[in-house]
Amino acid sequence: MLRLVFGLLLALSVGALGCGDGNAGSGGSGGNGGEGGAGGVMIFDPGPTCIAFCAKAVGECDALSDVEGFEDVDEESCEQGCEQSLAFEGANSEACGDAVEAVFGCVAELDCKGVNDWVQREPPDSYPCLSEVTAVGAVCP
Repeated sequence: MLRLVFGLLLALSVGALGCGDGNAGSGGSGGNGGEGGAGGVMIFDPGPTCIAFCAKAVGECDALSDVEGFEDVDEESCEQGCEQSLAFEGANSEACGDAVEAVFGCVAELDCKGVNDWVQREPPDSYPCLSEVTAVGAVCP
């Protein structure tokens, strides 16, 4: 059950790192300048579930700002991490991908107190979206 939360956080950390610095290369002797880094380039096209989840969890509720290492996660990097999680889990099995998407959808429907309770797993035996998280544990390897 904890895998989903930490899996998302891991994916967010990868998404937050970005690629390259966006600076163009310099021309060599008779050469052309390089294209520069790919900083800020979106790898995944975010779908409606991840857009809604990140708008709620990051944009509206700022629920990750107290999680060590994720203080600066923005909506775009959240969307990338969310889509990365869906792609990874969906590659394991369609049922697994669907279950993970159901968790993100559930969290997107919560108020901010619920989102924060989900992130903190409070209370431990009945935090918001627990049944969806439990379903992930049942169908994902």
